[in-house]
Amino acid sequence: MCNENQYRTISVYQSVGTVLAHDITQVIPGQSKTPIFKRGHVVKKEDIPVLESCGKYNLYDLDLDEDTIHEDDGAVRICEAACGEGLSWSPPAEGKSDIFAEMSGILKIDIDTLMKINSLGDICLATRKSTIPVAKGQKVAATRIIPLTIKTLRLNYVQEILQDSGPVISILPYRNMKVAAIVTGSEIVAGKIEDRFDEHVGAKLREYSAELISKEYAADHADIIAEKITAAKAGGAELVVITGGLSIDPDDVTRQGVRKAGATIELYGTPVLPGAMFLMADLEGVTVLGLPACVFHSHVTLFDLVFPRILAGEKISAQEIYSLGHGGLCLNCPTCVFPNCSFGR
Repeated sequence: MCNENQYRTISVYQSVGTVLAHDITQVIPGQSKTPIFKRGHVVKKEDIPVLESCGKYNLYDLDLDEDTIHEDDGAVRICEAACGEGLSWSPPAEGKSDIFAEMSGILKIDIDTLMKINSLGDICLATRKSTIPVAKGQKVAATRIIPLTIKTLRLNYVQEILQDSGPVISILPYRNMKVAAIVTGSEIVAGKIEDRFDEHVGAKLREYSAELISKEYAADHADIIAEKITAAKAGGAELVVITGGLSIDPDDVTRQGVRKAGATIELYGTPVLPGAMFLMADLEGVTVLGLPACVFHSHVTLFDLVFPRILAGEKISAQEIYSLGHGGLCLNCPTCVFPNCSFGR
């Protein structure tokens, strides 16, 4: 805890010449919340009415010893200790530093260590949810010291925790992954309906700068689908994406084709909507994803939860996908704000 004996209270009417010990915040309801005076500002006579308008009738004069750290300096020390590579932070304002991604990728949070730090008291480290995709420049976390000062020993202990655990916050950058697409459906091969892969799934590959090295069509025959999968792997694909053929209809034979190619099906069927009939398999280190029809009519599906993480090099288990049932219902909002919503969180 902070040592309040180091705080000397001064009436604002006797504060001319006083150096402010912390930022003074002005709140205009419904409009703004900004520091009107910064730490280190020397109070002038004309400042007093402004301080009154902020509800400040007394100010602190601090006398810090070597065992005590100011909130601003404490926030910087937390950032330095908690952040991995690919992150930066803002100078403290009102005692708080914001933390930003310096690269696009998947945000990873060590939740157990985060809980341990926040449980100490006097320290606030707030993050966005782990495993969400983030773009360069986006805010991913923020930290502050809750009192005006904190004991040096408390921060030293936090640093010891983080030396043992590693960073609480990190970014897994996306890789330039080579993707092969297989569009199944005898009706598409015969030209009876239009192929919409590029418009829907292809757009998401481009969004994450994945390299589409091939796109092949396969009629609804397990042997043909297996041949296309085998060829995709031989062509250097690191990820094979198959669309169609995953429902309960007798013509839907994608699963059989995946097995015939020699892949091990790790998952078929999920507690996520849209995306219940999603398939995930492994073919000698190459991930094979079977995408249900929802990817062509729903803006966001399970594919949006899984694909960015695969690009960042993560191996996702079936158990983890089963856990997505809690939060796995997309509300199909008229204006989609994913990933800034509860879907998959």
